[in-house]
Amino acid sequence: SMLNKAMATLAPGEIQQLQAKWFGADAAMQAMVPLSYEERAYLARKGVIKMCVEPDWLPYVRINEKREIEGIVAEQVALMQQRLGVRFELVPTKTWAESLDAMRHRSCDILPMATDVPSRRDIMSFTRPTDEEPLVIATHARELFIRDATEIGDRKIGIIAAYSFAEQLRSRHPGLQIVHVQSAKDGLDRVRRGE
Repeated sequence: SMLNKAMATLAPGEIQQLQAKWFGADAAMQAMVPLSYEERAYLARKGVIKMCVEPDWLPYVRINEKREIEGIVAEQVALMQQRLGVRFELVPTKTWAESLDAMRHRSCDILPMATDVPSRRDIMSFTRPTDEEPLVIATHARELFIRDATEIGDRKIGIIAAYSFAEQLRSRHPGLQIVHVQSAKDGLDRVRRGE
């Protein structure tokens, strides 16, 4: 139990570095995640971990025509299945909002690549971040660069419905005019049309 507590203080990359140093690189890649008795028992009772994702967010993740996930998240999930010794099952959704709703109704157990924001903490527990992705703004080609949100002024900014970026921007910049769009393509089309 003392070793598990010590390992819990390490970042995921630090654990792999230590395993590679002491057991060789191959052992670090094949290492199983050390779990407590309670954690192993929970996963055994659970059987399958049901997972929802953002259905159209490449290169991170998308649900393809075969109702399978592709992208970076697919690779991470395959690694988690291997290292935990459990099976993940995709619960297909059509939108990110639908995935969040499935979490609220407990149709899904996990949501990879979700952002920890206050409005989600009543239904989700969050791990330490494994990735951090920057928020970028796409504009008309005639506008070369927007340094930060203060330069947006009174112009409308499109954000996909249910994305945490809206909540984060509203809390930092309450005056922003946020318009919800259906997808990245929808948002880019609206920018192109001057909306």
